[in-house]
Amino acid sequence: METVESFVKKMAAELQIDEEKAHQAFQLSLAFVKARVGNAVHVKIDNAVTGEPEPTFNDKIEDFAEEAADTFEKVKEAAGKKFEEFKKRFTS
Repeated sequence: METVESFVKKMAAELQIDEEKAHQAFQLSLAFVKARVGNAVHVKIDNAVTGEPEPTFNDKIEDFAEEAADTFEKVKEAAGKKFEEFKKRFTS
């Protein structure tokens, strides 16, 4: 599979422009395409460009579970602090 870097180099050579201009042209073309498709397709485009596999349903569930666990820990810590504040206030 061709990488973005190799594609940009190939484009620069064929168009006889420097790689920075070729990269800018690639980014501009990518933005043009993304502007014409729905957000759900953006992930597919980004994954195709980066070569990353599209996240599976299980990947999304795992990410959600990790975020929920992190949020729960923060809430638990905050609640513990509030409990200690109330305990000090009413037992002093």
